Amino acid sequence: MKKLYKIFLGASLAIATLNACDKAKDLQLASNGVAPALSSSVATYTPTATDSLIGKITFNWSDAKYANDPTTSRYELEIDSASRNFANPTTRVVIGKLTEAVIAKDWNALLLNLGFKISVPGTVQLRVKSSYGNFNERFISNTISVAVTPYIVPPKVALPTSDRLFLVGDASQGNWTNPVPVPTQEFAKIDGTTWAGVFQLNANKQFLVLPVNGSWDNKFSLANNA
Repeated sequence: MKKLYKIFLGASLAIATLNACDKAKDLQLASNGVAPALSSSVATYTPTATDSLIGKITFNWSDAKYANDPTTSRYELEIDSASRNFANPTTRVVIGKLTEAVIAKDWNALLLNLGFKISVPGTVQLRVKSSYGNFNERFISNTISVAVTPYIVPPKVALPTSDRLFLVGDASQGNWTNPVPVPTQEFAKIDGTTWAGVFQLNANKQFLVLPVNGSWDNKFSLANNA
């Protein structure tokens, strides 16, 4: 009788083991996610200064389908010059959203920081990197291109019609002598709105910036002695 009981118990355990194996086949693993698909609202974006606060370019991408609350998924929109292949991209981080809109002012500043020249057409490339909030399971989207042209940011003061600038004053080595010595006290023009110079200045003294060397008719100065 004991032998029969042992045989019956062994058969029951075997059946239970088989049933457990069958049930394991029904289990499904959580999704590790998929690469998002990126798109742009336009293929060419060349806003002007008048559009700076109202114009915008919008980027959309598909859900990476992670096994989490979608509002916690992390997306990094990478933007770089097409010639650099994302070697040093500008990155905008978005959490839990599938879209990012960039107003014209910020877009223009982004392009200038990437080294694009004012009024010179170029091309940027963009892609999205997705991950869980802890950076696990990273995927990279397709790469898209957008044709761009940065605009000149309007200066707060009128630009010199002479297209040149000179330093004069007792803070300078030439004192108040006008015309000033050149090129030692002439600024170099960097771009359409920027001049720069390296000068040895005297402490606690004053200076002016002249658009025409030898003339006092027009000058640039600070509102105080700061």
